[in-house]
Amino acid sequence: MVSDQNYCFGDDAIEALKALRRGQPENTPGSHTFSSLDNYFQVCQARYVLKFSGELSKIETDKYSDNTNLFHDRFTSFWITIDQKFLWNFDNSTGDHYMAEGMCEKIN
Repeated sequence: MVSDQNYCFGDDAIEALKALRRGQPENTPGSHTFSSLDNYFQVCQARYVLKFSGELSKIETDKYSDNTNLFHDRFTSFWITIDQKFLWNFDNSTGDHYMAEGMCEKIN
């Protein structure tokens, strides 16, 4: 996470977010740039990141959380309980729903 408060919450950041909401990503050289609203959340608001390992890392992207047990990206959600059990949900563009359960390994 970026530590500079102005980068995420200063006037330039607010103007960049307004441009994104209008569908006009700000691309002025040397200016403040967020590639998407998701990018803003990942850089400025997410407190934790869930990185997959093994075979799952080849098909799943990193998931982000804002200090809750719900981790998500643009398309999927991933819940982790206190005992490291998880519930993963995915809805594809055709309306199919997939779910998986399992146990996470906590890496120290």
